[in-house]
Amino acid sequence: MPKLAEFARGNVAFAVALMVLLMSATIAYTPFVLPVLLPASHVSPWLVAKPLLTVMLVPLTLGLLLRARRGALAGHMEPYLRRASTIALILVIILVSAANYSKIKQTLSFNTILVCVLLSVGSFACGFALGGPSKDTRRILALGTAQRDISAALLVGVETFRDSGVVVVLIAMALVGLCLQVPIAIALGRCVDGKVAPGTEKVAL
Repeated sequence: MPKLAEFARGNVAFAVALMVLLMSATIAYTPFVLPVLLPASHVSPWLVAKPLLTVMLVPLTLGLLLRARRGALAGHMEPYLRRASTIALILVIILVSAANYSKIKQTLSFNTILVCVLLSVGSFACGFALGGPSKDTRRILALGTAQRDISAALLVGVETFRDSGVVVVLIAMALVGLCLQVPIAIALGRCVDGKVAPGTEKVAL
């Protein structure tokens, strides 16, 4: 989410806050929603919370503490870490696609891909329409709404379904979402005129 905000030249601080809010909401509502939607599911709240906390919240907290206490060091490290995160995002898309190519080829159909595209575009449109009067806020909320919590979804899929096709569809949803959102975010960033809003940063690939 912060990387998409950088591409869109939006408010990165707002994107981080939105990401933490969405992550916390996922941990809170998943144990209540899963039994209703998937009565056979036996995923515990901790199994959902653990990857979100360890992979996202802990690094984010450490980064905020470093910036608060060692601002100069954080400022020196920031451009290198930004480039590293961009490279990591590209590698994730390539490696996940390559590792699951055979399953994706066997499982996916045109209709499945079409549904993934419609879900991503529809979510983006809803977030943009409900994002308020500020263009900067609308961009971030649109990207945040379209960005699915694939880690929690994969966990539920692996723990609940024996059919590997479910996981493949989730991976495809993540890949389709990224392939759509990254170009959209870059296009939004190029449309920004005048001064960059507070909290935004110039994208450095």
